[in-house]
Amino acid sequence: MKENKQICTFQSTFFASMVKLATARKKIMLTYSGFELILLTELTIKRSSEMTKYQALIGSLATTGTGTMKCFGSSMLPLLPNPSVCEYKRESTYRVGDIVFCKVNGRFIDAHKITKIGPDGRFMISNNHGHDNGWTRTIYGRVVRATAKDGAVSEFASRG
Repeated sequence: MKENKQICTFQSTFFASMVKLATARKKIMLTYSGFELILLTELTIKRSSEMTKYQALIGSLATTGTGTMKCFGSSMLPLLPNPSVCEYKRESTYRVGDIVFCKVNGRFIDAHKITKIGPDGRFMISNNHGHDNGWTRTIYGRVVRATAKDGAVSEFASRG
């Protein structure tokens, strides 16, 4: 059986490049600064048309530490208008008041607040109207900027 190899350059768009290159289960060779890495195990990589916006953002945050996603709904009004394009940044720590992209009880939450941090390190995720979604340890990134449909930009406190 002939080995099928795809080559891509590792850069800030690594994940997007991988998605475009892969069509099914294939072996992939990567080139990074002159070093070749061959993934010997077969990977299943979804085409971009099959990926959810959540999977794409998780990939972007994992590879570059930043990403954007369009968010809908009124649960975060007036902090986030409906709709908003949110820019996220992966952080090493998260604080009460941060608006985050996370997973709670198996569901993705694209932009809700951390309202409590438990002694066990879990985070309580809530909307801006007092509804608690639940506790989680899975936070992918924090909203640093949101752009409304009319072009208005909201910046959220930077870390320094």
